Amino acid sequence: MTARDGADISAEQSRRMFWVIQTVFSVLLASSLVQYREVVLRPFAGSHWLVALGLLTVYVTALWSWVDYSFTMLMNPFQFGWRTSVRERLRFLVDLLIVVVYAYLLFALTELQKAAAADLTMWFFGLVAVFVLYWCSGKLRIRQHGPRASRLGLIGLFGLVYLLLALVYVLFRARVAPTDCGIQRGRADKGFLHCGRNDGADG
Repeated sequence: MTARDGADISAEQSRRMFWVIQTVFSVLLASSLVQYREVVLRPFAGSHWLVALGLLTVYVTALWSWVDYSFTMLMNPFQFGWRTSVRERLRFLVDLLIVVVYAYLLFALTELQKAAAADLTMWFFGLVAVFVLYWCSGKLRIRQHGPRASRLGLIGLFGLVYLLLALVYVLFRARVAPTDCGIQRGRADKGFLHCGRNDGADG
């Protein structure tokens, strides 16, 4: 087998692995639209706005990242040689894991549909995890293609922003006493937190 044949095989492998990630990502977004069709159709009904805000955050982050990822794959495809096979397969697994975390971020929002005061701590840190994984993928890509293959500084900046948001949420939630602020029974569709109310407020 010639060097050209090996390059052609590597390019075909790269296209197929990119197709796997692209397919899983597309199915994920499509299924989430079906899952949250009521929210998409009526985003301001009851507590739908909270779920809609969460969906918007995930969709914007995912689509912006996907555009950048697609360009990156065009410029720096997977390369499967005998020296780089393990590293590039690890990069593929990290990229696939990013899609799995996006799946969690999307479907964890069902908790907000059940109760508007649901604990979203893990959801916020899931956003941080996405950028940690992007950073790891970028680092592997740089080792293969050189320092211009990934913008680690920009990835780190977005990761820091989401980390700060997560910490603000955790601190805010810790300061809100469950006995003072909570969702009333049967009123989970009317807001995020009902402060200063108690079970006898309606009596």
